[in-house]
Amino acid sequence: MRPTRNVLLFVAVQVICLCLSSAPAAAQAAKPSHFELEYVGSTMWGGIYDMVGHGDYLYCAIGNGIQVLDVSDPANPVLAKQVYLNRVAKCLDIRDSLLYVGFQEGYLQVFDVHDPVGLESLVDFAVAWDDVSLPGVSTVVAAQDRVYLATNNGLCIVDLSDMNSPRVLGTFVAHPLYPAIHGLAVVGNTVYLGGPLTSVDVSDPVHPS
Repeated sequence: MRPTRNVLLFVAVQVICLCLSSAPAAAQAAKPSHFELEYVGSTMWGGIYDMVGHGDYLYCAIGNGIQVLDVSDPANPVLAKQVYLNRVAKCLDIRDSLLYVGFQEGYLQVFDVHDPVGLESLVDFAVAWDDVSLPGVSTVVAAQDRVYLATNNGLCIVDLSDMNSPRVLGTFVAHPLYPAIHGLAVVGNTVYLGGPLTSVDVSDPVHPS
């Protein structure tokens, strides 16, 4: 006598349920009781965005900080100091033992490097105009009491005659269709911006044109 269709269906369902109930137990048995982790290595720094030399030392803008290398033996540079800044340092300039650092987040910081590895912070300034933060700083050039910053969309001039009260003197916005500004040179009362080349008259720093 042949089994009825319902009986066959019942048997098939029971077999499937049995297989499913045993699968977690088998997986649990195969699962190791603990994991062995082996330390391989780590790194804290990415590529070098910019660098500037001062005496026997090289200052490098690297990821979220600055590295100071002793290059008195050029064939064997030695890490003398590293400073964490919690921002992306993009560009550097140095004048009269003052290190100027521009940040991707729109900040300017100035360090005293009379002691080459001391890096005493003198200025930490959020660059803004009309209370609006300016986009990332790509180039910084210090000239006397002023600092010229190439931002993503143009030029910003900062007055540092009083280090305790830095202020934005003026800004120049490049054409909105221009790509980001990369590169800046100061020649007399003219600032040249790269990308494409744009000349800006800064004889009146409050109203650069």
